[in-house]
Amino acid sequence: MRGHDRGPPPALVAGLVLALSVLGSPAEGQQQPDDPPGARAIKGPTWGTPDPTPEAAFTRSGPVHPDTVAEAHTDQPRYYREGCHVEHAGLVPIGCVYGDPQGSIDVAVVGDSKVGQWFPALETIAQREGWRLTIYTKSSCSYVPTRTHIPAYPACDTYNDNLQARLRANPPDYLVTSGQFRWDPGAYVEEWTDLRRRGVQRIVALWDSPAPSQAVPECVEPLVPGGDYLARCSWTFGLGTGSHSLKAAAQQVSGASYVDMADWICPPSTRSDCPPVIGGAMVYGKGTHVTDTYIASLTDALHQRLSRVGVATHPPDAERVLRVGGRDRYHTAALLAEGYAVGSPVLITTGASWPDAVSAAARAGSVGAPVLLTQPTQLPTATRDALTRLRPSSITVVGGSTAVSDAVLAALRGYTTGPVTRVAGSDRYATSAAVARLSGTDVPVVYVATGSNFPDALAAAARAGAEDAPVLLTRTDSLPTDVAAALAELRPRAVTVVGQEDVVGAAVADRIRSITGAPLTRLAGDDRYATAAAVAQRFPANVDRVYVATGADFPDALAAAARAGHEGVPVLLVRKDSVPGTTALALRRLAPGEIVTTGSPVVVVDDVRWALERYLR
Repeated sequence: MRGHDRGPPPALVAGLVLALSVLGSPAEGQQQPDDPPGARAIKGPTWGTPDPTPEAAFTRSGPVHPDTVAEAHTDQPRYYREGCHVEHAGLVPIGCVYGDPQGSIDVAVVGDSKVGQWFPALETIAQREGWRLTIYTKSSCSYVPTRTHIPAYPACDTYNDNLQARLRANPPDYLVTSGQFRWDPGAYVEEWTDLRRRGVQRIVALWDSPAPSQAVPECVEPLVPGGDYLARCSWTFGLGTGSHSLKAAAQQVSGASYVDMADWICPPSTRSDCPPVIGGAMVYGKGTHVTDTYIASLTDALHQRLSRVGVATHPPDAERVLRVGGRDRYHTAALLAEGYAVGSPVLITTGASWPDAVSAAARAGSVGAPVLLTQPTQLPTATRDALTRLRPSSITVVGGSTAVSDAVLAALRGYTTGPVTRVAGSDRYATSAAVARLSGTDVPVVYVATGSNFPDALAAAARAGAEDAPVLLTRTDSLPTDVAAALAELRPRAVTVVGQEDVVGAAVADRIRSITGAPLTRLAGDDRYATAAAVAQRFPANVDRVYVATGADFPDALAAAARAGHEGVPVLLVRKDSVPGTTALALRRLAPGEIVTTGSPVVVVDDVRWALERYLR
C-alpha cells in the first residue's frame, strides 16, 4: 500500500533512506569472501532444508567469528548502530526504511529484538523482492498491544499503542513479526485479525530462538583456536521462546503463516545436542539472540521458506520437490496428463475403485498414454478439459459398464477421431487378464499382485510400465482361471510376484511356475511402504525423478504410476504426515534429481514435501 507517510516525518525518513543507502547493503558489507560460510556449510541439495548429514560442517576448532564474548554480544544488526531501534524507555516508533525504498510492496517488521535479529537476512530478501522494508523494534516489547506482558511493562504498552495507531492508519502489505511473548496466543490473534480486516495481505510469524542450555560465547572464547568447541560447548534448546504462541496464532488467522527456522540453528544430525559453531560462524551471541554473522548466512534459507508460504516470489532455488495436486482425484489425474503430447492415446478408468485402474496404469506406462479417471455415469469437468486438450488418437476404457457406463463410452467418442474401445472382464481378475493380453505373447516379464488391496499392485504397475510388462491380479490362495489362461498365452520369460506370502500365497506362486515354466522372483516388504521400496530397488541410482504418493488411498498414486511407468522411474509411498523409514532408505539410494508428490496437501502435507528435499542428489 504505497504513497502513505507511515513512519517519522517525511524529511526524517528521506534522511534515513539516504544515509542507509550510503552505508551500503548486506550484499556489500556482510557477505564478503572472508566471511565464514556459516549456514552455507550445511546447505542441502537446495536451500529448502539443511544437509541430512551436516556433521562435517560442525566446527570443532580453528577460526571462529565472532571469537570473543565482547564481539559476540555486539554482533547485532546494523540498524541498532544507526539509531533505528527503540530501547526500553522509548515510547515512539521510529520506522527506518531499508530494502528497496521505491519497492512496490510495503513490509513492516514489528516486535522486539528477536524479530530484529532477522534483519540482515530480511534486508537482502527485500532488495531481491522489491520490498520497502520498515523496521519497528523495541527492546523486550513483542507487538501485542493488549497490555498482556508479564511482568507489566508500561513503556511497551504505550509504544505498542503508538505503533498500532500508525499501522492502522497506513496498513502495510505484509507484516513480519516475532518475539518472546509466550502467553495467550489470543493476543496475537486479535491484533492480526484486525490488521487483516484493514488490508494487510499477509502476516509472517518467524520462529523465536529460545535460550540455549549454556552461554555459547562464554564457553567458546577460552577454547579458540585449538579447543574442541563441539565437545565442550554444545547446547540444547531451553525455555523462554515465543514460538508456541506465534505458531498457535498463525494457525487461527487466515493469511498468517508461521515460518520455522529451528532446523537451521540446530540441524538434525546423529548428535542429541546442537553445535556452537557452524561453518566457522558462532551460532548464538548474547542471551537468546543468534549472531548477526550467522543470521546473514541464513538469507537464502529464510528466503526459500518465505517462498513456501507464498510471501516471496524470487527464491534462490527452483523447487525440486514439486506437487501435482488438483481439487480432487479427477483433477489430479488431469494435471498429470498435461505432460503428454497432443494426439497421445488415452486410457480411461473409474475413479471410484482401484482394481481396473491398476491394470490401466501398467498398460498406460507401456504405451506412453495418460490415465484419466471418470465417474461411472458422467465425465468430470477436469477429465473433459484434459481430453479436449489432448485430442487423443484413441481411447481405451478399462472396466465393465458398471464401472464406466455405456453413456460415458458414447460421450468419449466426441473427443477423438480414432477408435473408442472397452477392455473388460467379468471381475477384477478377468479385467486384468484382458488388459494383459494387449501386450501380446512372449513378454519379457509379468508382474502378479494381490487383487484384495491396491498398494502392492500400484508399486508393480509403475515398474511394469517401465518394462512394457502387464500386471495380473490374483487371489491369495488360488489363481483365478482367467489369470491362469492369460499367463499361458503371454508366455513370459520371467514372473515377479509383488507382496508377501500372506497376500500372494506359496501355492499361487507354485501354480504360476507350473504354467509358465519361467523363473519367479518375489519382491516384498513388511508393509505397503516397504514393498514399494523393494520394487524401487529394480531402478538404478541417480534416477531423474521419483513420484511420491500417499499409501492411504489409490487414485493419486495410480495416476502417478502411469506417468512414472512412461518415464521409467519409480513410485514410492508416504504417510500423510511422515516419510516411512523404508521409503527414506529407498530415496537415499535412488538419489533423484527431482521428486514429484501427487495429491493435495490434505493427503500429503507440505511438511512431508519439504522433508523429501533431503533425499535429492
